[in-house]
Amino acid sequence: MRKPSVSVVFIYALVLTSVALLLKDPHRLLPIVVFNVSLSLIAGLRKVWWLYLLILVASVGVFTNAIFFANTGPVVMDAGFLVVRENALKAFVTVTLRVALITGVGAFFVALFEPLEIIKGFTRELYMPASISLSLSYALRLLPLLRRDLEEIMFFRRQRGYRKR
Repeated sequence: MRKPSVSVVFIYALVLTSVALLLKDPHRLLPIVVFNVSLSLIAGLRKVWWLYLLILVASVGVFTNAIFFANTGPVVMDAGFLVVRENALKAFVTVTLRVALITGVGAFFVALFEPLEIIKGFTRELYMPASISLSLSYALRLLPLLRRDLEEIMFFRRQRGYRKR
């Protein structure tokens, strides 16, 4: 099977990022998220698994934000010190799905192409200036460094007798 061009996948990622920002209904977001996360995991599980781990970590902040700023409506859960209401839960799910969709399409893009392929595709197919392509190449080269740092942290946690995460 032939690999799609960089420009096609980039435009696909841009369109779905816009969709993630425009859609507010979790029921409409969920199938798109599942499809794109699956695509990214099929395209390169070893390259992108850690991005999904970061979403789990970030979801704690998203939940906290939803509790502080959208905690209205009927009570869903009452734990004494913490009362979660319907709109907080809906806001948490919606924002988490949006982040997962943006991460999924970005991970799919990064899993399919090497940084040099992306730079060449941007300059040849999309006629982007070299300065933008160079900036993008630096950003893409940071992703493996972030993954390596995360793996080191998990390794040291295991060495100290803690859980990996």
